[in-house]
Amino acid sequence: MSLDSFGEEPSAVPGAQPTESPLRQRAESALDLALKRLPPGPDTRRVRHVLEQGRHALGTPMRVAVAGVVSSGKSTLVNALVGGEPMATGLTPVTFTVSVLRHADEPAVTVHFHDGRPPERHGLASLARFTARMPQARVPEGIAWVEVRGPFPYLRSFDLVDTPGFGSQFEADAQAALTALGLTTEAVSAVTADQLTRADAVLAVLNAGVSRSDADLLARLRGNGFAVSPVTCVGVLTKAELAWPGEAGRPVGDPLAATRRTAERIIADPEMARLFHDVHPVCSKVAEAAFAMGDEEFTDLVSLARTDPALLEKRLRVHRAFATRPYDDLPLPPERRAPLVGQFSQYGIALATALIREGVDTPDELRAELDRRSGMGSLREALVRHFGRRRDLIKLGRILDSVHALDVDGPDVSGGDPRTRAAVRNALRQVTDLERDELAFAELRMLRRWYRGEIALPEAEAAELRIAMGERGASVAERLGLPPATVLTEMERTALERLGHWRASPVAGQPGGRALVQVMERRYEQLCHRVRAARALLEEQE
Repeated sequence: MSLDSFGEEPSAVPGAQPTESPLRQRAESALDLALKRLPPGPDTRRVRHVLEQGRHALGTPMRVAVAGVVSSGKSTLVNALVGGEPMATGLTPVTFTVSVLRHADEPAVTVHFHDGRPPERHGLASLARFTARMPQARVPEGIAWVEVRGPFPYLRSFDLVDTPGFGSQFEADAQAALTALGLTTEAVSAVTADQLTRADAVLAVLNAGVSRSDADLLARLRGNGFAVSPVTCVGVLTKAELAWPGEAGRPVGDPLAATRRTAERIIADPEMARLFHDVHPVCSKVAEAAFAMGDEEFTDLVSLARTDPALLEKRLRVHRAFATRPYDDLPLPPERRAPLVGQFSQYGIALATALIREGVDTPDELRAELDRRSGMGSLREALVRHFGRRRDLIKLGRILDSVHALDVDGPDVSGGDPRTRAAVRNALRQVTDLERDELAFAELRMLRRWYRGEIALPEAEAAELRIAMGERGASVAERLGLPPATVLTEMERTALERLGHWRASPVAGQPGGRALVQVMERRYEQLCHRVRAARALLEEQE
């Protein structure tokens, strides 16, 4: 038996079905009891609606929205994440319809409309008709959103929402495309902002550095009703493949490693550390191309792999020339090279041909290796572990926010009748008491307060706060900042030492510090209990 099984939610793994956690069971029971105790009648209709919505939300997957400025590579990232090519992508902004991707055994596209007409079901092949809004295309009017279901194993733990994106005055090409489509940046931004308020978590798509347009995105994230913090937000540096081959005198052999250094600089910024749990660089175009690769593309890559590596790299350095010039020293004509470099990128071709030369000799092997080298595998695992592990906690937080937003004294909640008001308060207390009783929820609230700058902590205590509250892993060893193989006696000694430290901490005398110290004490006490329970079990088995 793993030590992680004592008192914690089970860790999520990529592609696994989410299990029902003890926290979710307690939350469902609390909501059921609140609904049972709520007086019937029109005066409590609004409260009942909020509770019923919360009860339903607990049984649905997390909703993770992909947000970024227009033409930032969101749809390419979505395709790479789900392991296929369902979303339309291009060199100009093409996605201006909200798409919700969900796992299902049978693929289908369902189009929902603003005017209340019945949804329409279509095959997956028709998706581009409803989402890739090109100037010359005839698009059905009144589309609210498109639901895309398919065998996407990495979406068993959460739904993925591809948003149109935030318009930016700094991107002339994006502005021109929007104008050609008869759209405005304000309208597109409003749709995206609305989706963020509905989301449980966000993937913020950034460029290779935090540019002015990215700064605009972050400002919008903060100001549109979504509590952005490392609990609910992960940054992604897309288009890392564009760093290859570098500049004259400054070659870049591994663009993912080069972009990872940029990610480390971003997350080292204290302001950015209060926004993102982490920032992941990815070559999303390479991963998308790998999944979409057919036998013909594989054959062409094998042909190019027979070319002298130095010559091939020289030709790949200039995208336009590689795609159009009739080089006699390359085995493929321009009409075969152009779609290949458009699909894989220059770096994707360089990487694929290098892998083939190293012995990768089947399409499936090449797909898997390109996906791994693109950084998408580690991103998927990080998302499932970070968001999946806190799924029920995040959902409960949103339910409690909705409950707290109710004006119990208002006429539209209790009708002004004192007895009804008292009954409503009693019913809602079944849910709000979870804030007091659930340690994990108290930790979540405390983390959010610290991320918002409401609690001042020395650097060492701030780092310990994030570790102890599970930001870097939920096991006992991880919460104590110890290696995974640490023995139980060392875990217990460390937990007791940290418990003593926080009991005597001067932080308790600062504004909000006493509540923080109490939460830290409870966490270390629980860690001690888990270690002792594990030791007792092992001794019993012996």
